Amino acid sequence: FFCIFNWAINKIKFLKKKYIKIIFLVVAVLATLIIVANLLITNFIEKRIAQNNSDYSFEITDVNTNILTRTVTLKNVIIQSKSKDSASIKKVEISGISINNLFSKNNFEIEKIYVENGDGYFSKKNSAKKNNEQKNFKIKINEIEVKNTNLSYNTAVEKEPIKVENIGVILNEVIINTNDTVKQVFKYEKILLTAENIELPINNHLNFKIDKIKADKQYIKASNVGIKTLYSKKEL
Repeated sequence: FFCIFNWAINKIKFLKKKYIKIIFLVVAVLATLIIVANLLITNFIEKRIAQNNSDYSFEITDVNTNILTRTVTLKNVIIQSKSKDSASIKKVEISGISINNLFSKNNFEIEKIYVENGDGYFSKKNSAKKNNEQKNFKIKINEIEVKNTNLSYNTAVEKEPIKVENIGVILNEVIINTNDTVKQVFKYEKILLTAENIELPINNHLNFKIDKIKADKQYIKASNVGIKTLYSKKEL
């Protein structure tokens, strides 16, 4: 009896060690595959950015991917256009990228897009003619969040551009649809907007100014609304 018992104990120990080795081997293989996949995807994204031939150029100092959370993180993004528009963003994170995107060329689903610490400089353009060759696509985004972002927009008024500081935006259930049969290309279900130090040019000498603003689909709340004069002492 004792011989059988000892044999059974030794057999269990042997199998235990064997299965532990197998488990470690499987974990090591999976970890290696995940690391390699992350590196390949990161390299693919960097190459696509480098091969971009649109009117916009992109510079990104750091690209990170995580296939487990289906997340792509871009840091220190600089965007410039041929028309001299530009933007710099400290961090862009696209998370919850749907696996279905792999099987569809025109329909995409994303859980969240997060943008932090952006600065944008834009100018008024002439209305562009519609490009009939533009590809139709549809993007569903559960949430878009923008934090600590500043915008400057040059209008026909030469004195001052439109300026908005410390913009915070949360959009829910966003749909971007470029299909010709859809009247509204960009739509959303909910919005929460906050901003500070808003200046809207009235003419070359006067700006409409709002200290703070908060808005959603139902109301707009603004504080310290007034007119800011741009006259110099000599002009006065």
